[in-house]
Amino acid sequence: MAEGFIRQRGNAWQVIVHAGRDPLTGKRRNLTGTARTKREAQALRARLLTQVDEGRRPATDATLAQLLERWLEMADLAWSTRVTYKGYIERTILPTLGHLPLRRLDTASLDRFYSELRGRGGVGGRPMAPATVRQVHAILRRALDQAARWGWIPANPAALASPPRLGSVEIRPPTPEEVSRLLETAYEADPDFAVLLWLAATTGARRGELCALRWAHVDLEAAELLILRNLFQAAGRLVEKDTKTHAARRLALSADSVALLDEHRRRCAERAEACGVRLLEDAYVFSFDPAGRQPMHPDSVTHRFSRLAKQLGLRTRLHDLRHYAATQLIAGGVDLRTVSGRIGHAGGGATTLRVYTHFLAATDRQAAEVLEKTLRRPRPSSSES
Repeated sequence: MAEGFIRQRGNAWQVIVHAGRDPLTGKRRNLTGTARTKREAQALRARLLTQVDEGRRPATDATLAQLLERWLEMADLAWSTRVTYKGYIERTILPTLGHLPLRRLDTASLDRFYSELRGRGGVGGRPMAPATVRQVHAILRRALDQAARWGWIPANPAALASPPRLGSVEIRPPTPEEVSRLLETAYEADPDFAVLLWLAATTGARRGELCALRWAHVDLEAAELLILRNLFQAAGRLVEKDTKTHAARRLALSADSVALLDEHRRRCAERAEACGVRLLEDAYVFSFDPAGRQPMHPDSVTHRFSRLAKQLGLRTRLHDLRHYAATQLIAGGVDLRTVSGRIGHAGGGATTLRVYTHFLAATDRQAAEVLEKTLRRPRPSSSES
C-alpha cells in the first residue's frame, strides 16, 4: 500500500503521497496537492493513494530523449539498423519531442508530430514521405513498448497513433527498347558495367545484392547464381550483411546470361594476370580491384547509371531495372509467387501484389481480351428482332 500524509501550510492543507522510486534516477517520487480544508485534503489523499495503488501514475520523470537513449543501448538490433534508427532519432525525433516527459506524451501529440513531418519534414524543411514517417513511428512504438514493459508508463501511446497510410507507388519501368539502348551503350563503353546492368534487368536483384555477389556464388555449369548477401553504406562505412529479407535465393540464368558472365570472368582473370595477381576464388564479381578483393560501391553504380541514362535522354533510375524485371515477368504470365521469389520480396507474394497491382490489373485485362477473341458473341436471331 502507498503511504501519504497531510500537513497544514498557512491557510491551506498540503497532501503528499509516496509513489515509489524513479526507475531511471532512483530518486523518491511523490504525488502532491493542496486543499482549502482538512476534509478536502483527506479526500484528495484518498484519491492519490488509489491512483498509486492502481498504477495510474507515471513511474518516472524521464523524458523521451532519456528513454530512446536507454532503449537504443539495450535493444537487440543489427549494427546497420541501429545506425539507421539513431539517425532518425537524432535528426527527426529529438528536436521536436525529445524534451517531453513521458507522462506528457500522448497519442494526440504523436499524431500532431506525424502530421508536421508530412507538412514540413524532419530535415531541411522538406515534407517526409509516408513510408519515412511510418519508419519514425515504428521506432517510437518499439521504444514506448519497452517503456511500458519496464513500468515507466502505464500504456504505450503510440499503439493507437495514426501514422500516414502507404499510398500506391507509381511504377514506371523502362521499355524493352530503352533497356536495350542502355545495355548496348554501356557495353560499348564498359562491358563489365553492362553485365551488371544485364543482371539487374534479368534477375531483378537489388544493386547492393549485385555488388555483394561473389564468383563463389555463381555456378555457370548449373546456370544459376546465389543471392546471399547485400552491400550498403551506413554511417560512412560500407557494410555487407544478409539480404533485405534475411533469406538467400537461388536464381536460374538464361543462356545469354551464362555467356555474358563467362565472358566477364575471363576478362577479370586476364586483368588480374596482367597486374601480376590472381583472381580470388571468392572474388567479387563486380570490382575495380584486379584480384576482386573489394566490391564495387553501390553509390558508384547508381551515379554511373544516372549519367548513362542522362546521356541517352532517358528518365529512368537504376532501381527501375528491378521494376522492369518484375513487370516483364508478370506480363509474361509468370505466377506471382515465382515473381516474388525471384526478385526477393518477403511475404510470399503479398508485397509483390501491393507494389505491382496496376500491372497485374493490366495483365488481367489483356487476358480477358485474349479469351474474348476465341469466342463469337451471341446475338439475337432475326426471328426475335
